[in-house]
Parts: sequence; structure tokens; C-alpha cells
Amino acid sequence: MPRFFFHVVRTGHRVEDTIGVDAPDLDHAIAAVRAVSLDQLEQEERAWPGWHFEVTDDAARVLTDTPFAAIISRGRPG
Repeated sequence: MPRFFFHVVRTGHRVEDTIGVDAPDLDHAIAAVRAVSLDQLEQEERAWPGWHFEVTDDAARVLTDTPFAAIISRGRPG
């Protein structure tokens, strides 16, 4: 099963994910991280402007870049 890494990034700052998430594909990996991080991001939304997840595979290839604001807005009903 592939492993995906969710690095927390903003201009001039980077927090490396050294553990990663095993998932059958990128969509499942993003859903898992969204489920875990949504509550925290919503509680502290104002603290995260400009931050995003840079998602890489185990070969360090960037697969997608997802702003925290997109995770928050997709998690809210309606």
C-alpha cells in the first residue's frame, strides 16, 4: 500500500511529515488526514492563513498542494 506524507507549509516555514499515512490512493489519504485535522483547523482557523498541506509520495514527489482553507470549507455542511 502506498504511503503519503502531509508536510505543513507556508512561505518560509515547513514542518516535515516523517511518519506518513498508508492509503490505497491519494483520495483516501486526503480523506483520512482531513478527518483527523478538520476539528483542529476549524478551532484555530484564524491562526492558519497561507498554510497548506504539500502531499508527497514515498519518493518525495509532490502530488498535490491543499490549502488549509480548502479543507475547512469542504468540511462544513452546506
